[in-house]
Amino acid sequence: MTTSVTERQPRPASPYELPWTPQPLRVPTDSPSVLAVPRIDLAPELVRAHHAWLQRHDRHILGRPLSELRDWARGAALQEAYRYTEELLQRPLPRKPFEHVVATGHQPELFHPGVWIKNFAVGHIAEQTYAAPLNIIVDTDTVDRVQIPVPIGTREAPRLQWVAFDDPHHREPWELAKVRNRKRFAEFRSEVCRLLQSWHYLPLLADCWRDATARLQQTDRLVDCLVAARHKLERRWKLNNLELPLSRLCETDPFRWFLARILADIRRFHEIHNSVLREYRQVHRVRSTRHPVPALATRDDWYETPFWVWADGEQQRRRLFARPVAGGVELADDERPLGTVRIDPDDATATALPDLRRLSTAGWRFRTRALTTTMFVRVFLSDLFIHGIGGARYDEMTDRIIARFFEIPPPEFQTITATLWLPIGPPFDVDPADLRRIDHGIRELTYNADRYLPGGVYPEADALMLRKEQLIEEQHQAEQRRGLTRRERRALAPANRRRFLEFREIDAKLAAFAQPQRQHLLQLRSELLERLQANEILTRRDYPYCLYDEASLRALIRQAFS
Repeated sequence: MTTSVTERQPRPASPYELPWTPQPLRVPTDSPSVLAVPRIDLAPELVRAHHAWLQRHDRHILGRPLSELRDWARGAALQEAYRYTEELLQRPLPRKPFEHVVATGHQPELFHPGVWIKNFAVGHIAEQTYAAPLNIIVDTDTVDRVQIPVPIGTREAPRLQWVAFDDPHHREPWELAKVRNRKRFAEFRSEVCRLLQSWHYLPLLADCWRDATARLQQTDRLVDCLVAARHKLERRWKLNNLELPLSRLCETDPFRWFLARILADIRRFHEIHNSVLREYRQVHRVRSTRHPVPALATRDDWYETPFWVWADGEQQRRRLFARPVAGGVELADDERPLGTVRIDPDDATATALPDLRRLSTAGWRFRTRALTTTMFVRVFLSDLFIHGIGGARYDEMTDRIIARFFEIPPPEFQTITATLWLPIGPPFDVDPADLRRIDHGIRELTYNADRYLPGGVYPEADALMLRKEQLIEEQHQAEQRRGLTRRERRALAPANRRRFLEFREIDAKLAAFAQPQRQHLLQLRSELLERLQANEILTRRDYPYCLYDEASLRALIRQAFS
């Protein structure tokens, strides 16, 4: 009996969630191309609909109305965003009254245009809806690499060279990372531009890296230098988003309240999180225990929380564990106790916030993980959050956690990404299917050359093909014999073995007659493989935005938002 797709889907556990319906989101393959779900022109309506959503679901959470919590979180976030953006620009910014907040976020790395386009989407939608355009710098993630791929060579034989802008950082959180090699950081621009000279275009790096090195004269924080390069370029392009490091957002009282809300009901959150994770893996047929996120663990009567924690002076993030006790929760990391947080279910502000502030003053840093980052921003801060494809897939989980834990429908979000190739030459008109066809032809000429040799040209080959037909007929007759005893089958084994070896010998001799055709296919295969490998570099979409030329990027932005 066949199980239908519907029967395999877990049933919604909350009246506020929809059935699991994974979105068929795929990265655009052509260049330039943009994917937006829903369409960008529908985004302003999503922002306005969010207020109607809030009026319908303005319930109390730990003693405070959701609308009041959102005003509180938005005020604190925008205050920190203005403060940080002014630090980047080294000048004050005029405060504006905003009706809404449109937000996105990513790590502070040198990301590709498919990520960068989210920033322009935020600015575009914010202009249409009188919203504050907010980019959240996810500096709580760890530094993965401090080098970028740069294409060198020619269109016919391109290759990649990795160029570092700093010494390795060994996966410390971005917010703690400092520029370790000032000389390498300063010379990064000239080295990359030198490597790109053969392609005859001017990358954005030639301009924007000056802002990175200028910022380095004021601070050694790697995040600030990288963000300054991008943000000042955006300002020159009339994109006036506000920048907010996630680390600063996590030091605000609204975030501490959010942390207290989850800690207050950690058993239930833990169960919901892992249940949703199991359903996600069932729906997507994922076997990995690490994808999309690991399950939250238990340790005796301690529950792993969806937060990181570390102490001042440390470079490594640790998991935060909580143990419910009378009147609150005890906290610990993987190795040490942190203290107790009192939580009054009727007024968390009066008890939990002072305790969490005290822990922060003592040097403990509480930070979100991926799902809790977007959960906080979507529910308590923004009117529309803009995801890339990866974040949109993960938030299939977040939607259901929001519905089951907070008992509200999850706010909608926008998904946008893009593909843009570097101006280093068009790809070759080849396809991996061509390689499969050639490989099939080579195999045929190796084992079935008789099918492709003309008759009457090679007398020896004609004799071999005749003998092969006789062997095939003998094999058919042998296969038709039924009901043989084991002794009879053993008696036939030597003849079967001789026939098999003669088959192989004949095929090898026939293949020698087809050697010119085989050599031709091998040469075609070599040329095709070179072009396919070249295409991998020519059509790679994850080159950093700063390697592109201004004209190509501006054309992509016009295509997305015109």
